[in-house]
Amino acid sequence: MISEGVQLNGDITTPGSLHINGRLNGDIQAQRVVIGREGSVVGNINAAVVTVSGYIDGAVGSDELHALETGVIEGNIRCTQLVVSNGASIYAQVQAAGQPALPDQPRGQ
Repeated sequence: MISEGVQLNGDITTPGSLHINGRLNGDIQAQRVVIGREGSVVGNINAAVVTVSGYIDGAVGSDELHALETGVIEGNIRCTQLVVSNGASIYAQVQAAGQPALPDQPRGQ
């Protein structure tokens, strides 16, 4: 856990979970990452599950990405499942794996 008020510069790799309420300047490799309401990450995140209530500026690669009401994501997103709560802000290029290509014509025409 990176507590509120703590600023850390460097990359973190863990086989478990990481909860960030402070500020991290670096990349994260973990099983699960939670960015708390006061937390921020400037760097890339690769994790099976990412939950964002705070701020991310970087690339996110995840099986499940949850952007909660106060969450802000800037950068690139590559995920299998994206859940966006009302109020979340996403300023990113999003690639959702497994989606079929969009049709040339809208449905019903």
